[in-house]
Amino acid sequence: MTRSYQTAQDFYNDLLKKRQNAGVAGDLESQQQSEQFRVYDPPSLPDRPSFPKKAYFAGGGFGGGLALGLAILYLIAIGDKSMHTERDVELALKLPVLALVPVLEALSQERVRRRRINRALDAIGTRV
Repeated sequence: MTRSYQTAQDFYNDLLKKRQNAGVAGDLESQQQSEQFRVYDPPSLPDRPSFPKKAYFAGGGFGGGLALGLAILYLIAIGDKSMHTERDVELALKLPVLALVPVLEALSQERVRRRRINRALDAIGTRV
């Protein structure tokens, strides 16, 4: 009888340990289930990138370049102290202009025009 009692006691303790292990495993499984999730609707990829927008960057680059170019031209024009017309000379010196030096380009263009006229007249037989 002591032997069967001891066997029953061992069997009971074994079942008790199994029950405790099952409880711990059940708690662990319930914790893992709360950590796991399922994706019901998979994400969709966008058709085009949201950033950078090429049109905005191109327009900004064009506008910035244009503004920078105009600013540089303005600074060059402010720094230019040369006189181009008779009025510029009179305003700067506060004296009347007595003579002007002709622009060389105008002379060379005049020479080209005269040569053309002379060639045309040579072809006709008269010369100026």
